Amino acid sequence: MSVSLHFLHLMDTYHTIMHSPEVSHEWFKIGIAASIALFSIKAYVEMYNGKLLKREVSYEALPQLTHAAIFFIFLSGISFHIAIWPVYGAKSMVIMFLLGAFLLNFCLMFPTIVQNFVAIILFTFFLQEYQ
Repeated sequence: MSVSLHFLHLMDTYHTIMHSPEVSHEWFKIGIAASIALFSIKAYVEMYNGKLLKREVSYEALPQLTHAAIFFIFLSGISFHIAIWPVYGAKSMVIMFLLGAFLLNFCLMFPTIVQNFVAIILFTFFLQEYQ
């Protein structure tokens, strides 16, 4: 996780995304909206269906939500690639890989409640900072 964050810092991705006029901000906003929709599905499935209703969380139990989650993963990935491609070119694939590696490791290390709490805080902070 720290190696991913270190390389993202070295590539100055946060500052570039926030301030570069070359970033396609319309596509970036679509990616953010898709990410928030994906997070909402994740929170609903894990917290409401899994924890409160004590239902089994599986593809067989929730096929429509699984398909919606796959769609939003695809949409956010494509949108973020299109958004940062003018600035980074082929390096956008490296950036998305590093971000995905960080998120995957974070999800493996922390329980669902911590993931959701951190996601709400980071989405709120990022949406306030992003213009």
